[in-house]
Amino acid sequence: EVEEKGGPVARQVVANCHRAPGQWFEKALAPSSQVTSELTDAIEAVRAVNPGLQVVLTVSPVRHTRDGMVENSRSKAVLLVAAGELVEALGDYVTYFPSYEIMVDELRDYRFYERDMIHPSPLAIDFIWSRLRRTYLCQSTDEPIADFGALANALAHRPESGATDAHVKFAGAQLRKVNVRCVMEANRKS
Repeated sequence: EVEEKGGPVARQVVANCHRAPGQWFEKALAPSSQVTSELTDAIEAVRAVNPGLQVVLTVSPVRHTRDGMVENSRSKAVLLVAAGELVEALGDYVTYFPSYEIMVDELRDYRFYERDMIHPSPLAIDFIWSRLRRTYLCQSTDEPIADFGALANALAHRPESGATDAHVKFAGAQLRKVNVRCVMEANRKS
């Protein structure tokens, strides 16, 4: 319940409000029927604007251990049931990609986890991403995705000794690549 000037304002379902004070919220595990209903409403609202929309659902392979492993498993179970119900009900435009199942069933070895044994390792992320790309994307997306990945890595680069002339030139070249990609995409759409 959110309070403003001493009185209750609203009571509604929210997710991941990490930036708001914890006392504003009551934590509860939603039943799968509620999750299914909320997601059905959201999907249908978006499809009203974009009738050709195809939706891919997945359950995160990251363990959320703050509340313990049992609560993590219960939460994942609710999401898995809801995803299954959505695919059954809306299967013409809703599918499920098993990232969670790939992580826990196929990539069981320790090398597929970070040192914290909670997060997938880069090797696991690459494996799951590769499977998702093969499942949902056509080969014509390979080059733009590779270009974007290289660009994202370049833009994440931080110089060790501040903004040198070389770094300014490097950053300018990356911005020109973004501009070229944007122009190419705009031309393709027109």
